[in-house]
Amino acid sequence: MFAGMSGDELLSELERIERERAALVARSVVLMEVMARGRRREALAALAPDVPAGRRTLEVAEADACVVDEVALATGLRVHECRARLDLACGDASRTGPIRAALGRGELSWERARRVMDSAAQVPAEHIEDLVTRVVAPYPARSVDGVGGLLVPHEVFGARLRRFVARHVDASERHAQRMRQRCTRIDVLPEGEATLSASGHVLRVASAHERVDRIARRLRGEGIRARWPNCAPTSPWTCCSGANYPPTRPSWTSPACPRIRGSPERCPRRGSMW
Repeated sequence: MFAGMSGDELLSELERIERERAALVARSVVLMEVMARGRRREALAALAPDVPAGRRTLEVAEADACVVDEVALATGLRVHECRARLDLACGDASRTGPIRAALGRGELSWERARRVMDSAAQVPAEHIEDLVTRVVAPYPARSVDGVGGLLVPHEVFGARLRRFVARHVDASERHAQRMRQRCTRIDVLPEGEATLSASGHVLRVASAHERVDRIARRLRGEGIRARWPNCAPTSPWTCCSGANYPPTRPSWTSPACPRIRGSPERCPRRGSMW
């Protein structure tokens, strides 16, 4: 089908596919908004009129968690991915509206839209539209026909975003936001496996990795099997954890997924290493 196409035609087709993919994500955000608002109405309608506001907030959070779980099961998307789409769907319209519009036009990919959401959390709502306009503006070296959007190089997009945020958010607020975003994370994988990741300043994360690796090498050198016979030292994490634990199904709670209970596949576990 594509064998007779030239290189430029293939690139144009790939560009078109990416724009359509962004538009499809925008459509899924709309569907999640309709679904979530319906679930919220049902949950609140089942409550008595004199129920405290805290209980109502809790019921809304439970309804949102159910939507996230159902979408994750129906689509195969990760839970935190569904949660991010729900945040875009049901967030403050003055903040999410410009981002959703650019996503629907194919000017922002889903990955870039998420980055704008995260980076602009402290930017005043009245400046969000200007921010989106700035990051998707044409880049002369790539947009000879005046088209920006996805044609803007990733490095240029990131530099524009950082400069805009720096102009509208105090340095102390940016630092506080970075401190809040520092965390560790466990993502549960099939077959009883999991990944441990840490976010924070690159030097701190690199230093933590070096310490874990150094401890693992020391334990391996001392004879890990003599100390923990059931431990197979296949990785630094195995050496540091000290044992092969039997599979469990704990109940975890994450700030991103309020009161989600059940299997570990439903919600990542978050902590702090700082």
